[in-house]
Amino acid sequence: MTIHKSHTRKDLVEVCDVFEFHEVIENANDLNKDTLKGLLDLHLRTIEKIKEDKFYFDISDVNDLREYLKKPSPKQVLSVKQKDLILDKSKKIINYCRTCGYCLRATTYDTMEELLEDAMIIRKYCDIPTCRRAIKLLNKDTKLKNKVNPIITYRMQQRLDKKMKDGALSGMTSNVGNYILSFD
Repeated sequence: MTIHKSHTRKDLVEVCDVFEFHEVIENANDLNKDTLKGLLDLHLRTIEKIKEDKFYFDISDVNDLREYLKKPSPKQVLSVKQKDLILDKSKKIINYCRTCGYCLRATTYDTMEELLEDAMIIRKYCDIPTCRRAIKLLNKDTKLKNKVNPIITYRMQQRLDKKMKDGALSGMTSNVGNYILSFD
């Protein structure tokens, strides 16, 4: 088994943390990527069971983990230049939605097709909050015939779901009236 090169060192350290391989792979945080890949590869060849993890990874047994590591990483790794380009496109879409009130004339876009082209590019990177926000706002446009579906990795979707359950994204609403708020 060989681990695909697209998995970052940080991803491999996270695998060691989540599946508790610290007894075999000591000081995983201090190792370089090649050494960590070699040790993880060797360890995965010798074990038969791992603890199931459905929060960070959609993995139920050691064979699933082996297959996950053989394939390219689902997480998109962008260069600084690529990330800047993606964020610029996202900000232009947010500008179209928020500032211009879904009016195409007030933006730099000439046609709705250009706008949708940018949306189709950034939808692949919806692990980035700005991209998610742009797609969410764009989907509220009544002129849009087909909604743009954001592509989010399993790990990020689980984190977002956990935030929703924990109430981290809940806000406060109020009606007209007098209220006294007190906090402990």
